[in-house]
Amino acid sequence: MGRNQGAYLDPSESILMLMVAFLLVLLNAFFVLSEFALVKVRKTRLEELVKIGNSNAKLALKMSQRLDTYLSATQLGITLSSLALGWVGEPAIAKLLAALFESVDLRENPIFIHSMSVVIAFLSITFLHVVLGEIVPKSLAIAKSEKAALFAARPL
Repeated sequence: MGRNQGAYLDPSESILMLMVAFLLVLLNAFFVLSEFALVKVRKTRLEELVKIGNSNAKLALKMSQRLDTYLSATQLGITLSSLALGWVGEPAIAKLLAALFESVDLRENPIFIHSMSVVIAFLSITFLHVVLGEIVPKSLAIAKSEKAALFAARPL
């Protein structure tokens, strides 16, 4: 692999770190979905569902009555999962890219290889975070707020 082989993760570590990063994107998505569903869901519809015995609706209704508390919890979850994603995801992708660039002799300049790897990794993680971790769950929660609120009620 080259003279800086020790600087790179072995493939099993890289795969594990990428799996953790993907799970963190999903965790972020859950908190975003929960936040928007709680704000958007109609309380009257939850009350109707409670009357027919829906236990998740009962939880969601209680959560909507303590909105400040639950919105703070979702914001904390979003912040922590986003920070952890950057901490885990960017280095995993950067090290894989650096190893790839070095293996194909893209450039002999290690500063160039490292710089390109970090930039591409940062942009990749940012794209995944924004699209899968923010936009998609936000859109789902707005379009299907009742289902999203019922889905999020128990785990949140």
